[in-house]
Amino acid sequence: MPAIHFVVDSGASWHYCRDRRAFFSFVPSTGQRVKVGTAHTYRYGQGSIRATALVDGIMMTTTFDSVYCVPGLAGNLLSLGTLLEDEVIPTWSKDTTTCFLSKRGVTIGVATKMANRLYKLTVHPVTMDTVQVTNTLTAAVVQHAAATAMLPVTPRVELDPYTMWHARLGHIHPKAVKALFEFGMCADHNATSIARSLVLPTVPCEACLKGKHTRSSIGKEVSSRANTRWAVSTSTCADRSQPHQRRWPLRAPPC
Repeated sequence: MPAIHFVVDSGASWHYCRDRRAFFSFVPSTGQRVKVGTAHTYRYGQGSIRATALVDGIMMTTTFDSVYCVPGLAGNLLSLGTLLEDEVIPTWSKDTTTCFLSKRGVTIGVATKMANRLYKLTVHPVTMDTVQVTNTLTAAVVQHAAATAMLPVTPRVELDPYTMWHARLGHIHPKAVKALFEFGMCADHNATSIARSLVLPTVPCEACLKGKHTRSSIGKEVSSRANTRWAVSTSTCADRSQPHQRRWPLRAPPC
């Protein structure tokens, strides 16, 4: 719901709000006459308005009780006398442009002075729909936190240098891993000391065993390179000892 504005009025007997949606709790009633100035209008219920107001960059929450719902009003009114009964004390700045509303030493709202010398308080009503959405989000967050807390924590496994580098380099031969440490070709700063204490495993790792037992067979390549011949142009590879020949068959060199 959008923000609404209240006028702090010392002449009002009660709090009045014209928007039924702003009420946090509401008790409807039949239309009862209410005198406002020299005119009369009707109120259709009474309840409380829970609202938040910005005070020094912090949203403060407060509740105004005994608020009458009067749709026929031109604006919303806060009774200064009712505020004093609810232990809400108004104080003014030195230049009288700001009215601070404090309850038990805590400022719950700041009203600003308007051109007609009245003070306007802007609040954001907290409705039941807002509370339900907040409760739903809070419950979801709590459930997620509880579910996360129940998950088992996997302990960190410290790998020895051989196992780590053997896996990093695609499961190379154990002797190749040892040679890396002996010649200082790995990134460990203490490669020399590791090479001295490095113990090569006698049994291959599980990944190596699975890879060798389950890999597909590699077929032999059938090549006819030995029977391949090329015709080379005489303009590029002519044998001057045999000028009568125009092309010479050549065998491909073995790879």
